[in-house]
Amino acid sequence: MHSDTLTEDLSDWGSRLAIDSQARLVCNVALTGPDSKNGYRYSESALRDAAPLYDQKPVFLDHAPDRLKPRDRSTRDLVGNIINPRYEDGRIRGDIRVLDTESGRTFLALANTNLPGVGMSHVVLAQRSSDGTTVETIRDVVCVDAVINPATTQTFRENHSDTSSPTLPPEVGPGVRGPHLQPEPTAESLSLNPQLSTLNQELLELREQVAALQSRALIAERQLDIQKLLAEARRYIGEKPRTFAEISDWVVKLMPGHDVGALRYTVRTNIPLVQTPIATGWSYPAKPEFTLAESWIGR
Repeated sequence: MHSDTLTEDLSDWGSRLAIDSQARLVCNVALTGPDSKNGYRYSESALRDAAPLYDQKPVFLDHAPDRLKPRDRSTRDLVGNIINPRYEDGRIRGDIRVLDTESGRTFLALANTNLPGVGMSHVVLAQRSSDGTTVETIRDVVCVDAVINPATTQTFRENHSDTSSPTLPPEVGPGVRGPHLQPEPTAESLSLNPQLSTLNQELLELREQVAALQSRALIAERQLDIQKLLAEARRYIGEKPRTFAEISDWVVKLMPGHDVGALRYTVRTNIPLVQTPIATGWSYPAKPEFTLAESWIGR
């Protein structure tokens, strides 16, 4: 048996909608049906047994930004959650409790209009028969999404005479989530999975190499900045003894936008300095001045 992540787009999900705007409920939403245009069917037992899995599952606007990570979603896109899922007339239906958020209000507006090109899509983990023609088990429901242009020009409220066969877009094969990317995998395409895994591993290694190069480039750039800072600081302090208040003001002008404390610390720990004597006797001055150790010792 093939264990797949399946994404189904359902265009006529709203043919029996009942909307309670006060309670923020959209009822009788068709979540999935028995037939896929990709050449396989969901068995009746698979749909019946899967209905409870939809309970409390999240509903989002649009698919996940990364189709390979359907669970990585933003709360900004959260519409609400599914309640009262049930198997009716060959389909899984449910009610959607809608949040009073921007995404929730957008979903209610879509449900209340006859907007073309809108549909529901679910992402499920499913197991198919050995010949790939029948979905025998839905193991888990990841999420349900309201999507725009799910490869159809039908509207929310269109009611089809053949409601058991909604028009669905191409579905992604094993290991890849999201519609519209490739056709249903054949035996030949499944044989390419080892090569695909190898390519994915090589891509990951390449990304790591690029990240390492970028890190080295950043370090080199910072080292150049430090060398510039130290060279300029030697010149500035070499002109005459300086207080660290003066040095702080100077580095801010030299490298604006940087952490002045870090720059001052870099100067202090990388350039040998001596505190110049004062004429007021044995005490620590309120504003000590420093000069280059090499020039002072060389006197």
